[in-house]
Amino acid sequence: MTSRIPTEEAVTLVGAAAGGSTEGSRGEPEADRGLEPGATPAHRDVSLANSARTVVGTVLEEAGFVVRPEGSLFVVLHRPADRPASGLLTVCGSLFAEQHTDYRREVRLARTLAAAGVAVVRFHYRGVGNSDAGTASLGAFGQDALDVTLSASRSAGVSRVAFLGVGVGSLIASRALFSHPDAPLLLWKPVVDGRDFIRGFFRARLVAATRSRGPRPVPTAELLTRLTREGEVDVMGFTLASSMYESLNGCHLAQTVPEHPHPILVQSFQGRRAAGLEQVVAEWKRRGCRVDVEPVKLAEDPWFIPTAAEVAAFVLATEEQLMASARDWLIDAWRSDE
Repeated sequence: MTSRIPTEEAVTLVGAAAGGSTEGSRGEPEADRGLEPGATPAHRDVSLANSARTVVGTVLEEAGFVVRPEGSLFVVLHRPADRPASGLLTVCGSLFAEQHTDYRREVRLARTLAAAGVAVVRFHYRGVGNSDAGTASLGAFGQDALDVTLSASRSAGVSRVAFLGVGVGSLIASRALFSHPDAPLLLWKPVVDGRDFIRGFFRARLVAATRSRGPRPVPTAELLTRLTREGEVDVMGFTLASSMYESLNGCHLAQTVPEHPHPILVQSFQGRRAAGLEQVVAEWKRRGCRVDVEPVKLAEDPWFIPTAAEVAAFVLATEEQLMASARDWLIDAWRSDE
């Protein structure tokens, strides 16, 4: 099960010279290339030059920037320090508060896989964290995932790739499969319906105000009017761009996985998202995908950043099992195609 990396334009991974930005920064609209059924992928020729490296146990970690015409993307590449990597996993993280609550878990997974011989690349989408500003949308972020995958695969010296989608990142990772028809797909607490996700995002304002006994927030209808008029709004300290709002409203997980059969692992956490997966899994199986569903005894991360006590309440042994299961499933998925 090998996903080959095509080549054409220039993208470069360099050291700590690129600038940063915040969630949902606005820029000029861009086409979503290579992310729809039947579309031609954006082929790119990639050279890599990393400047910040460290070794953690048997894992080599490299931090830098993928430099491209659309703006630089911050990446961290984890790979085995003592042997060649057997493949690459690209992590498509979630958005807003979940970027923070999932961060430690994604780093732990990257180190677990790299210690087992699999390279892992984590990155910031355009307009997020340390990456350059850019128009926020699921399609644009999917293109970011493709560019990062191409860069990291060249750096790690691998030809087969896989994608992990975390939370709403599931809608991004699954779009990248249009350009990688054989890549395995892993999903953590996947968002099934982008419209439901955005409703919950707005609803979280009410929950947070109630918890803090603060003033009632601006009505959602008024916020949406402002979003249309101004192009972006602040929601609990996070910038939501109208382009992201529109792309989320029109996206459903069942529609983003290509017709080509894929091996898919769904690690669903306990919570409301798990309830919507049954129908999606049935649709994937109808298309011929091999789907493994593994319920995990971890609660979905709250919309707001949890307190230290809530973070400490997560059971470490359960997280370790989550990592081990993802590692074993991915290695087996690649081995079965050899």
